[in-house]
Amino acid sequence: MIQFIEDEGYEAVAIPNLNGGEAINPVNGNFRRNWSIKTAEDKPYPDVLVHFRIAAFCAGLGEIGWSKIFLTPEFGPRQRFVLLMTDAELEPDPLYEGKICDRCKLCVKNCAGHAISKDESVKVTIAGRVVEWGKFNPMACEKGLQGGTDKKLNPFIEEYPRRYGYGRAIEGAAGCMRACMVHLEQRKVLKNKFHNPFRTSEPWKIDRKINYELTDEIIRHYEKNQQIEDAMEYMNYSQKDNFGTAKKEKINPLID
Repeated sequence: MIQFIEDEGYEAVAIPNLNGGEAINPVNGNFRRNWSIKTAEDKPYPDVLVHFRIAAFCAGLGEIGWSKIFLTPEFGPRQRFVLLMTDAELEPDPLYEGKICDRCKLCVKNCAGHAISKDESVKVTIAGRVVEWGKFNPMACEKGLQGGTDKKLNPFIEEYPRRYGYGRAIEGAAGCMRACMVHLEQRKVLKNKFHNPFRTSEPWKIDRKINYELTDEIIRHYEKNQQIEDAMEYMNYSQKDNFGTAKKEKINPLID
């Protein structure tokens, strides 16, 4: 698409939906002073993160649900967006006029991190339309992604005080994505439909009544394969050195 637009004599650039080196911290919303330099006084900082969901709303693709997840009539919460910015004059699509989110608040009920408020909301006016979603706590979402504090959902809650800042979505999207998808499917409001139900059994939980014993046989197996490491060394390393980043001036808020 970019090549096509450029072949027509216009500029175009794609912006992926990634949290990179933007001047606005995507976790807490703080402005990072001296993070970037404006090219001119009347220009914005070059790496301010674009609000993808508001952009998708302006493009007429759907609406923002109570969970702050963007919902489309085709797929509900199951999509990601990429922005394409251009100086070409394009005919805009109208805003989406339908209603997908019915404020069931199942996203609130099923969020392991309790990151979505049930009653408090955020409202913005876009193109004369008031858009509202539940007040969202990104730091609580980060903890929920790690499994939260519910022992029925988090198998590692008592083992490690800290975890890596990525790749451990133990209970990620339990409310805002999965519970929402199940509800929308039951209401039969999505155009894209599965032959079989999205959820065929109860959500996964840990039965803490069962004693998961680490037997001598298991230990011998790991010793034989030289896969034994000292747990305290790992915990001290993660606490003091923050996985090798302790000496760096800037700490990733998603890890620390």
